[in-house]
Amino acid sequence: IDGKYLANPGQNFVPNVPSIASTVRANPSAGCSIVSYSGNLTANGSVSVGHNLNAVPELIITKRRNGTSRWTVQHKDLADNHLLELNSSAASTSYPYGDLTNKTSSIFSTNWTSGLNTNGNTFIAYCFAPVEGFSAFGSYQGNSSADGTFVYTGMRPKFVLLRNTSRAENWVIYDDLRSDFNAYLAPNTNDAEGSFAQPVFALSNGFQLGDTRQLHNRSGDTYIYAAFASHSFKTARAR
Repeated sequence: IDGKYLANPGQNFVPNVPSIASTVRANPSAGCSIVSYSGNLTANGSVSVGHNLNAVPELIITKRRNGTSRWTVQHKDLADNHLLELNSSAASTSYPYGDLTNKTSSIFSTNWTSGLNTNGNTFIAYCFAPVEGFSAFGSYQGNSSADGTFVYTGMRPKFVLLRNTSRAENWVIYDDLRSDFNAYLAPNTNDAEGSFAQPVFALSNGFQLGDTRQLHNRSGDTYIYAAFASHSFKTARAR
């Protein structure tokens, strides 16, 4: 589904009505949309952008296009007014105007100017909403056990992105094409592929942590994840 959303000028936030013009390419069945928009703020205030998913996005990754900037990451289980940076290992940070607030099935909004809506700059936003049997977004608590936390996703994951939100740490990506969830990539670095002995087990209805590292299973730490399916749960092979 392609769409163009016109601005609703003069209003800070109206539910389900964008206040910034945007161009959208969306696949609601897959829970993914790409949103292009131009910033219009010179001072802090709430603005909204159409995403065309017909569901509330639970992960949004935003990047300025016409200049150097961070990759801002908003996840449904980050604390209020907290953002992460996909290009950084920095801890989750609170910004006075940093939260992508008021997400609905039609729009997301931000009241932060730096990095998401600075006046005169262009931005791209990748929006993801969960789809049963295909994608899941959430969080879990580490337990520092080789028989680690089990995370239910409702499907066998093909790709999992993890991040410790309790402290500074790398992002980590596991998938089933390179070495069946033993090898990892850290997207915030230029490091070569690394590997651990069974750090993550992909199961028919989720994944389980298999070691005690701070990267994905330190006791008491909170982790967020984004998982995408290999097969629908209905046809996945038990494991």
